[in-house]
Amino acid sequence: MIRDYCLRVAATAFFGLGAVATAGMLLLLPAYGYLSARGEISAVEPPSALTEKIKSEEAALLLAQEMLVLLPQEGSELLPSEVIARVRAAAASAGVDVLSVMQRSSGDISVRGLARTREALIAFGKSLKDDPALASISVPVELLAKNHNISFDLRGKLPSDL
Repeated sequence: MIRDYCLRVAATAFFGLGAVATAGMLLLLPAYGYLSARGEISAVEPPSALTEKIKSEEAALLLAQEMLVLLPQEGSELLPSEVIARVRAAAASAGVDVLSVMQRSSGDISVRGLARTREALIAFGKSLKDDPALASISVPVELLAKNHNISFDLRGKLPSDL
């Protein structure tokens, strides 16, 4: 008897909630259609500040994915973050903008960027040569033909004894 009573209460509650939900949808749907036809309800767009933040975070993520390959070279004690720090230090001292540093597990390294002047590119190459870990990275002679705004892609190999 108590079981039957509980089942009736549960069925009544379930039916009552279903009826209220159905009535609510039937009442709100025409109102939504009317207001959207009048143009009072528009598509919701995020605020421009949030949109800009999302775009900048996506750009930062893409840059980080391009700049970092976190597989250290076999037999090398030099971490990728240390290589990036050394390249950035050399770039800062020479006044060169580094766009990416890619280190492969084979020890190959490539540095892409932009030098404002030929002298800045030469100074960057000299700074790289002065660092024992980056000494194999050299500036090709054909890059020195331009005087300004030199886009470069320098390649070399990290030594295995570091």
